[in-house]
Amino acid sequence: MPRFGEPPTDGIYWTRPGAYGLVFDAPGADAGRLLVVRGERGWVLPGGGIDGGETAEEALRREFLEEVGMAG
Repeated sequence: MPRFGEPPTDGIYWTRPGAYGLVFDAPGADAGRLLVVRGERGWVLPGGGIDGGETAEEALRREFLEEVGMAG
């Protein structure tokens, strides 16, 4: 399973919620393809950690803009 970031050396961990999106092709010749992003650790869904004060939807919009160059 991919790990994002390095674990703290002091052994203290915290939960950080995240938001990830699923984007499929519209019906047609290429229907069924799923949008993924190529990152340092391989292929992942677009999305990421929710920053303080953000809703999951706001975080997903920010992450899509950062990773895919798309806002919606």
